[in-house]
Amino acid sequence: MAKKNYDELSGKLIELIGGKENVSYFTHCTTRLRFNLKDQGLAKTDAINQLSGVSGTSWASDQLQVIIGADVDLVYDAVCHAGGFNKNEKINENLDEPKQKKFSFNSVLEAISGAVLPIIPIIIATSFINILATLLQKAGMIADNGTIQMLTLVGATGMYFLPIFIGATAAKKFNTSMVLGMLIGAIMINPTYLTAVNEGTSLSLFGLPVAMVNYTSNFLPTLVAVAVMAPIEKYLRNHIPAAIKSIAVPFLTLLIMLPLTFCLIGPAASLLGTYFSKGVVWLYETFGFLGVGLLTAALPFLIISGMHMTLVVYAITLFTTLGYEPTVFVAGIIITACQAGICLMVSYKTRNAELKATSFAAFLTAVIGGTTEPALFGVTIRSKKTIYATIIGGFLGGCVAGLGHAAAYSTIYSSFWDLVAFIPGGTANLLWEIGGCLVAFISAMIFLYLTFKEEDFTYDK
Repeated sequence: MAKKNYDELSGKLIELIGGKENVSYFTHCTTRLRFNLKDQGLAKTDAINQLSGVSGTSWASDQLQVIIGADVDLVYDAVCHAGGFNKNEKINENLDEPKQKKFSFNSVLEAISGAVLPIIPIIIATSFINILATLLQKAGMIADNGTIQMLTLVGATGMYFLPIFIGATAAKKFNTSMVLGMLIGAIMINPTYLTAVNEGTSLSLFGLPVAMVNYTSNFLPTLVAVAVMAPIEKYLRNHIPAAIKSIAVPFLTLLIMLPLTFCLIGPAASLLGTYFSKGVVWLYETFGFLGVGLLTAALPFLIISGMHMTLVVYAITLFTTLGYEPTVFVAGIIITACQAGICLMVSYKTRNAELKATSFAAFLTAVIGGTTEPALFGVTIRSKKTIYATIIGGFLGGCVAGLGHAAAYSTIYSSFWDLVAFIPGGTANLLWEIGGCLVAFISAMIFLYLTFKEEDFTYDK
């Protein structure tokens, strides 16, 4: 979409979601605009789906997700400008009124994903720095070379300081002090504390035993601690006299959070993350390649519903624990290949000019950008045959990768360029993942070549 159309699209979007007064929160992920709306009934999703540059819409609780694709950040900026929104901040909200939002499993997942997703670029960037160091060593550069040492240092930084990063993003998500959130994370990886942990030295706080846990490369303890800190800090801010508020609020908040974090929240969250990872690994080892195949087949429908971000959070949890991820990131690239195959075959077979253009554009978007929403919303959901091809191609491709125990050694999106994340696992690891992609691509194309019928498709967007 040409840049000149961003302003036009943003203006129409604001109008069709019920106006800027209907928005309580507005952000975006890698491909979608995400509007939290006060009144869902005011949103005209059918009209939004007709807009040029929009690939589809979906609902997740009270959040309207508008699928844009690779240009989402540019459209997001245009909508913020047109609506007068501050980026990633609550808007049109009276903070003096109590929130009546119901507690639910979905709200928990939304809160976790909202805090974790902003740090994904940090993990991806530093993980790929590590991969670059690995490739240079495989090419013959010695380990004590200055470049290798510097790249290794930078690569380790993203994971090591993860508690500080998540302290900032979680604080923004839970509407509390960002600097205090970062401080909680920094204390958890303080070198003196870590030295005591590594040497087996016991520490106590106000007579309470401190659990000696290494929190580096672990985001869950800090995230939970900041979530607990948010209502405490808000209560103190609302009840302490203004004359001493600037001193008393941060001091008392930290004083309360220290024993809660290091004697209760931190060790409990760390243990939960450890057992979660062990449980996932057990399922993976028990069901093997079939589990990967089933996940890959189901992934497109999770993407359509917007639930796939929950899987991304799980995958990051597993990656920070094990150093690799054998399911979600594996499935993501394979389903991109599957959708690329479907779009290429539909573009070849159809006689409808609109569908041909849409399919080929979605094929290019999947191959070049690794974005599958244009394919899923523009092509796949318009016919049962393409849905069947998605299931068949995804399952077979996932089974192949699972059979070879393919695993990603970086957090990634779903682009073919991300295949380099499989190189640290060895040549066989990379080839099994490529094999899964090829099987998904070819099997989906063959199925559609044999079953394609023009009348199976709906041509209204």
